[in-house]
Amino acid sequence: MSSLNDATIPKLTDDVYVSKPLFLQQLCIDVIKKHPGLLFENNEVGPIKFHSTVFLPALITDDLLEQMLSAFEDNCDNLLNVFSNQFKCCLQRLKLANVSVKFQTLLQICTHQKLHTLELINVELIDHEHNGKRILELSNGKRLQNFVLQNVKVQPAEVKISLFKRFDREENPQLKSIRLSKQKCAWSILLSNELPVFLDCLELSDIEESRIQNSHILNLNFSMLDGSRYKDDNSFSVPFLQRFSTSSNRKADDTMKMEDSDSDSLHEELPQVYLLPQYRLQSMVKSLSSLILYNTSIGSDDVDVIFRLVNLNYLDISVCSRSDRSQNVERPDVSVFEIINKLPKLHSLDVSATDIANQLYTAGIRNTITGERKLSQPVSRRLDFIALCESDGCEVLDVYSLAESVAGHNSDHQIITSIQHNINRPPELTAAFSRLYEFRRNESHSLPCPNRLLKLLLEAVHRHSQDNNLLLMCTANLFFLTRQSYTFYAVPQRNGIITAFMKILTLHMDNNLIVRNVLLTLYHFDVPCDFIFNFDVIAKTILNALKRHQFNNEVNTLAMHLCNTMVCSLQYDLKRDVRRLDFVPTIVDVIKKRLNDKLCDEVMEVAWSTLWNVTDETPQNSTEFIDLGGLELLEKCFQEFETKPELHKNIMGLVGNIAEVKELRPRLMQSILIERFRKLLTGDSPGIEVKYNSCGTLAHIISDGPEAWTIEEPRRDDVRQNMYDVIESWDLCSQRNINYRSFVPILRLAECDVPECIHWAVWALCNLSGIDARYIRLLLEENGVNVLTAVLEKNIRPKTKELAAATLQKIEEYRSTHDSDIQDDFG
Repeated sequence: MSSLNDATIPKLTDDVYVSKPLFLQQLCIDVIKKHPGLLFENNEVGPIKFHSTVFLPALITDDLLEQMLSAFEDNCDNLLNVFSNQFKCCLQRLKLANVSVKFQTLLQICTHQKLHTLELINVELIDHEHNGKRILELSNGKRLQNFVLQNVKVQPAEVKISLFKRFDREENPQLKSIRLSKQKCAWSILLSNELPVFLDCLELSDIEESRIQNSHILNLNFSMLDGSRYKDDNSFSVPFLQRFSTSSNRKADDTMKMEDSDSDSLHEELPQVYLLPQYRLQSMVKSLSSLILYNTSIGSDDVDVIFRLVNLNYLDISVCSRSDRSQNVERPDVSVFEIINKLPKLHSLDVSATDIANQLYTAGIRNTITGERKLSQPVSRRLDFIALCESDGCEVLDVYSLAESVAGHNSDHQIITSIQHNINRPPELTAAFSRLYEFRRNESHSLPCPNRLLKLLLEAVHRHSQDNNLLLMCTANLFFLTRQSYTFYAVPQRNGIITAFMKILTLHMDNNLIVRNVLLTLYHFDVPCDFIFNFDVIAKTILNALKRHQFNNEVNTLAMHLCNTMVCSLQYDLKRDVRRLDFVPTIVDVIKKRLNDKLCDEVMEVAWSTLWNVTDETPQNSTEFIDLGGLELLEKCFQEFETKPELHKNIMGLVGNIAEVKELRPRLMQSILIERFRKLLTGDSPGIEVKYNSCGTLAHIISDGPEAWTIEEPRRDDVRQNMYDVIESWDLCSQRNINYRSFVPILRLAECDVPECIHWAVWALCNLSGIDARYIRLLLEENGVNVLTAVLEKNIRPKTKELAAATLQKIEEYRSTHDSDIQDDFG
């Protein structure tokens, strides 16, 4: 990276995030979004309509519709039809983005409402009747001031060109801005000479030129010129129309035949045509202040006209460096210095990815020591802004003498500026975020301006939610940003990140890389605490990722760990909430597929751990597991994976939860299962966890008495003896990898009449109280002292009484050192 003169570089400052209370208007809109029945009649059969008593003030109608579209994105036609009623609401601005809508619906709302702004971005227009020919009719309206079409695609089949539309002061007296991006209909617009509209902003971005396309213009529109209002408009001043209108009296029939001729011959016959003359810039010499011609060819004659725009303060003649057609986009042979001199009121200039930007310095002349380059000539005046993205010009040492702010790739400041400037252009955004990501891969380089960068990343995701390449770079940068600045972000910012992630996952669930980035980034959050604000949606989306990526081990592992984390929190008990999300069936399905493949990997082990957690003190989930064939499933896993102690531990943890439920214990009373538990109890597995869980399960079953033991083998007395012998072999100081929310099931065993069950319960309490003081507090909270004191009076083995006494001693010692805390908590 070239070094810059620090004295000329503006300081890179971050935005200050302030968590402000919402305005009353926004609070009302939020309530309406959650409860649309406040506005609309409940009509499940036909279209919705406003309640008879509802009349919306103009002050809130625009914002209300814009925000409600997110809730009706699957059926926005229905919503737009309701807001077409000019007697119920007054709509001035209509902004649609990333939706599908019928042309007739749009035409109706544009006809009935007096719009001053129509903005369609990444919209799919359904027009079966006209195939998109009449798209420019949406601009009709005497109140219309701003007309914006960006990447509007017509379905089911877009014709080559739309019907012509002439803009003049009679039809569009208030029109100030036309912005077209990736729109073939740009070739179908003529601006009147006699009654020109005085635009202050004109954008013609990414408009392809095609000689074949021009032939279609001729085919479709010659007949319209005769006898139409274009006749008196000197429309033939458009170069290609003028050429064909004066050439050897070509007949319309001959022209129509061109559509079927060979494409190569068309390319040879038709001239190179530039779009800009159709827009008659000469009529806007004094009014036009902003001209955007991004990735659209410019002829040499066009430059002379542009230089006559004396009030122009923003000019964009940049090219998309990542476009397949960028090499064919013509740019005039001018310099930045000439542009600045010719346009005296110019404040901002974008020449990104052009030779114009690469010719800021004299080729071959570098500092002999540092290799740095300088501007080839002095600058007459300094601009406010210049964009030199994807060009060598941004690396010039004194580039900041050209403008106060520079968009480029040579520093954090330039990249952040580039992102802000190109927020509506996915290719340039992708390039900028890619540069930022490359910077961050150097561990010594932290991401700048975390607040501002987060805002830009989320805006990019929202605006361009269908662009895979851009979203891949956004999620990669969000991974590093949250790892670096998670604790720095306020709750609303964290919620915004997670909400954006859920949108990304919903739209791009089949993209392995994007899903992986999202799931990895979610590990930087406090799960499930940060998920509570929209838990159902978040949990359902992660479960969907788990199901959809069964054969992608990395994504499957990440999703499974997140599922486990969501249900094992001590602070938030969400185990009952996940029942309505088919949580247990989804996890069981994962286990079945792994078992079918004879695969015991991390996913398999974590899946059983997840079931262990989700069934803890939740009988409903335990019952659901059994009803899904869970007991047969666990036995098959034991048979298939006999040498996997971690798997055995997790399975027996789950079985222990089932055994704590008295109503479910009879379903465990199967010879094959009891024998399995006894083998695990007396086996040689490492540590005590598998044996501990097996012994606890058997203790609960045996505590129900001899009448509940309905199997012949193994014998109940033999199992009781096995239990005592194994417990005596354990180290009382063993460290445990287990979390108890409550000791109630264990204390219940300590109160039963079976000595071996009491022995296991008391050993467990003695062991746990010696590991963590919070378990002593738990015993105090749950009447453990009285239960253990009663154990001392029972007719049981002395060893059991010694363990009970030792536990009471630990409680007493804790009381003596935490007396004031205990009095406050327990009275």
